[in-house]
Amino acid sequence: MKFIKHSLPRINGRRGAFQLLFGIVYACLALAMSRKWPTSLEWLSAYMSHYVLVAIWAVPAIVAFVCMFLPRPKDALSFQLLTAAPILSGCLFIIGAFAAPEVTSPYGVIVYWALGAAVMVVSGMTGDSDRDERKVKVWTAG
Repeated sequence: MKFIKHSLPRINGRRGAFQLLFGIVYACLALAMSRKWPTSLEWLSAYMSHYVLVAIWAVPAIVAFVCMFLPRPKDALSFQLLTAAPILSGCLFIIGAFAAPEVTSPYGVIVYWALGAAVMVVSGMTGDSDRDERKVKVWTAG
């Protein structure tokens, strides 16, 4: 049993747990958008398929599920994509405020950009149980 225990990949501490959690949330958002356009973003249907919006949320979810096992800084792509998806969606809400102001809510910008900001904050954190391959140089005077 000892061989099996050590051969399975381990989630990288709190950073990996965060990637797992947000990967699940983003996958749920992608699945919810796979059926039809959200009302606030329905104006985009004239320009592209709603599967583009699904990809905006599904790709970061898949990358997060892969990168949650990697040590820092090798998990950076996951955090970049987890930040980019809500920021891009917030930008679409801003464009929608001009394109279709009657159906677009300004709260979408606030919620999505706050979600992106939360990912940015966590990406800079390091916990005691997180694996980190960076070499830290100790600063000395002189």
